[in-house]
Amino acid sequence: MEWRPGTAFSLADAGQLARICSLQAQPAQLCCEQAGGQQVWVRYMSAFERRFIEAGVSAGQYLQQAA
Repeated sequence: MEWRPGTAFSLADAGQLARICSLQAQPAQLCCEQAGGQQVWVRYMSAFERRFIEAGVSAGQYLQQAA
């Protein structure tokens, strides 16, 4: 799911709106979601954190090195 500031929520249902608000408050989450009639575990993270994970470095390690 990608949400950008200024995006209209008119097509989102109550569950989607609740998830968006929850992710705004705390971007890093592990949640059980319904997908295709099954429950799956989804790890949400900020785009900032994802860049470092894809590069094989944790955001925490990066911040320690930068300090």
